Amino acid sequence: MPPIAELAPPQTGQEYTHEQFRRNFEPNHIEHVLMNPLNTVESLTTLLLEHVPPAERDFVKKIASFGAKAHEKQKRKYDNPPVPYFHHPLGVALRIAHLEIADPRLKTRLIAAALLHDAKEDYVKNVYDEIKGVDDPETYKNVQSKKRKKDLRSLAHLKFKTDFEGTFKKEPQRDQLQEDIQLLNKYQEDGTEKAKEDYYDGIKELWVVKCFDRVDNLFADANRRASNIISREQLTKQINKTQEIHKYVHEFAPQVEGYLSASLAYSLAA
Repeated sequence: MPPIAELAPPQTGQEYTHEQFRRNFEPNHIEHVLMNPLNTVESLTTLLLEHVPPAERDFVKKIASFGAKAHEKQKRKYDNPPVPYFHHPLGVALRIAHLEIADPRLKTRLIAAALLHDAKEDYVKNVYDEIKGVDDPETYKNVQSKKRKKDLRSLAHLKFKTDFEGTFKKEPQRDQLQEDIQLLNKYQEDGTEKAKEDYYDGIKELWVVKCFDRVDNLFADANRRASNIISREQLTKQINKTQEIHKYVHEFAPQVEGYLSASLAYSLAA
């Protein structure tokens, strides 16, 4: 794969259209690969496993299977034809897999957390809808009793915990993975400055997962904006959320800094 440095943004004053930026990706670059409309959950999972240490492949494959199941009813917003939501966690994990991380255990930990960083939320909603017997995005609004809503959500969270622990009961990394998922899910978009500072301080080594979560969303929204699927205002909101990372994480590996800069430049050219 070409060095991440090749994704550096254009120099100040250089005109750079979205299409020119897109063509700059080498055919074998992971960003080029992720743009392929023929991607499937299966093909992206296979590609990911090729970049996982051999001793960890069965574990990562099991995580990917669990994640795919957790997101099986969700699609990515705005895409037509619909794209499985699990493409997003896979995109985050694939970018991390292409980073040069010396410690293979840390790399596997980050890939695992990336694959499941959104799993709990969607899993709980799917179970919640099943318990109610309604597969409807308005489900939460239709629950008349606040107590019943709370009880159903508690049952859904319990089912996630039971299913997760049962699936990974023989994996030595289970407790660490469970803790990582909980940490990543503490982020509050409308939280106070202090809350966000505490969040980024709390995720420590895991901030790279949040970083590539933002990068994947930003690349996707830039493509949607270029196709007039979303508004400039919607893209600007995603740009601001990505720039927020610079505010709370002050030291980036050069590879990650290159990705952040590239995703921002790519979106601004859309």
